[in-house]
Amino acid sequence: MPAGGERITNFGGNVSFAPARFYAPRSEAEVVEILARHRGERVRSIGSLHSWSRAAATRGVCLDLRHLDAVAITALGPDARVHVGAGCTLGRLVAELRAAGLALPTLGAILKQTIAGATSTGTHGSGSHSLSHFIEEVRVATFEPATNLPKIISFRGDELAAARCALGSLGVIVEVVMRAEPAFEVEERLERATRLDEVLQDAADWPLQQFVFLPWSWHFLVYRRRRGVHSGSRLYALLCRALCFFFNDVGLHLLLKFNLKVLSDAGIRAFYRKVLPWFPLTPSRTDEAAAVLTLRHDLFRHVEMELFVPESKLPAALGTVRRLLELAAGERAAVDAEVHAILGEEVNALRGTWTHHYPLLCRRILADDSLVSMACAGAPAEAAWMSISFFTFLPFDERYARFCKAVARCLERLYGARQHWGKYFPLPFAAAAAAYPRFRDYRELCLKYDPDGAFWNETF
Repeated sequence: MPAGGERITNFGGNVSFAPARFYAPRSEAEVVEILARHRGERVRSIGSLHSWSRAAATRGVCLDLRHLDAVAITALGPDARVHVGAGCTLGRLVAELRAAGLALPTLGAILKQTIAGATSTGTHGSGSHSLSHFIEEVRVATFEPATNLPKIISFRGDELAAARCALGSLGVIVEVVMRAEPAFEVEERLERATRLDEVLQDAADWPLQQFVFLPWSWHFLVYRRRRGVHSGSRLYALLCRALCFFFNDVGLHLLLKFNLKVLSDAGIRAFYRKVLPWFPLTPSRTDEAAAVLTLRHDLFRHVEMELFVPESKLPAALGTVRRLLELAAGERAAVDAEVHAILGEEVNALRGTWTHHYPLLCRRILADDSLVSMACAGAPAEAAWMSISFFTFLPFDERYARFCKAVARCLERLYGARQHWGKYFPLPFAAAAAAYPRFRDYRELCLKYDPDGAFWNETF
């Protein structure tokens, strides 16, 4: 018998919900049968729960797709294609492709997500399109328009632009078909920089690069990355992999968490100004793509907000972010008139309430062929979008929520920023939807297959 009523909590601990019905179907036919059994009820799907928005939360019917995890590679070489069950994790998919001499064209920072969750929310890396862009077919359990009965429908052609990143609102994804390519290596070189123009000046030579903006010292760490031309020593690559794990994934995070327990807010700012600049940089390396492009952020519970701004707006956006960080920490007494006009009295409520304690991660995402992924074409069109991530390793609370809301409002009004659908979502859904020129087309397609709104969700 299906269980219901038990609470489900996400990885970050900031989202918790209790569905009335919970299922873990083992076949596509069972998914269709569940939809037929619960006609008229709200239905959402969950994957690894490594998300900080309320995209998957429901008090209705919840489907855990972990058993729909088959992987089938149907072609090799430059035209490689892979059929992936909705519940397959990125980690398992990467391993299956590696065994066949293949790789995904891009990867996000972690491998814990399921393929359906990752693509439904526009997960991305840096220097390429999002994962959603590389989908060639999506098979979804939804309602056939002619009969209004549940059925597995394959989305291709014109409708694929919506199905690639559909936020769970077209139905229950059961399988995606993605492009893959011959396995490749990535060369990485870590550098320090004092100005943004230094970060960007060599970006064309390192198209996969990402960087972090260090609060309080206001310097940059740049991960120069590009596809490797020559393979290095395998032993050296493994050694560098171990160093990155112990120094960055574990050591640095333990140090930051220790600081949060023992240092005052002023002490945290002093740490960034006087200690972190001397933290050792990991050596240059060349290794397989997944080893270089991914991190182990899943080792430590945290919450993340991520905002996307047009690439041309990045310098101005980072300037505004810095001033808001200084205001929130009490190091700035006032803000620009345009920011004050947006926040109003919220300026006084924000001042001195939040000291940001984690570097701001910035990544470049090429414009996507989708309707509502964060990097989909805007108006005016830009070749790429830049994401800015705001992490907290403290338990989620009102201080972080207030800070995120202020930053998101300012960047949305001033630079047309978009919120990541799968990260902490401080602004109303309607405000988020307004940032997408083709949102109406997306909504009409959802209504075509789901006129009763069983899958529709405006609570993010």
